[in-house]
Amino acid sequence: MKKFIKKVSDQTKSEMAFFQINRFLATYQSFLSNVVGLGATGLLVFFGDLDAEWVGFGIMFLMSFSGYLSFMIRMSLTLNLQMTSVERMLKYTKLP
Repeated sequence: MKKFIKKVSDQTKSEMAFFQINRFLATYQSFLSNVVGLGATGLLVFFGDLDAEWVGFGIMFLMSFSGYLSFMIRMSLTLNLQMTSVERMLKYTKLP
């Protein structure tokens, strides 16, 4: 029983590390996308020779692209975690 509890404890430690890294990367990605969006907006507004509707379209595209990118990263990480869990369950069922 102690061996099983140790394995569960080790697995929980690795999951917590994974969730903390996931949260850090999500925050970092959000910060970087906001900086890039702010820079691109500044370039469009101050140095662009565009109409207001094109600038607005560009800003909305940048905001939605950032959200889609964040969503895709989180979904791929969640899928990876779930497949690892399935793999672990298959290993546990083949224990002697």
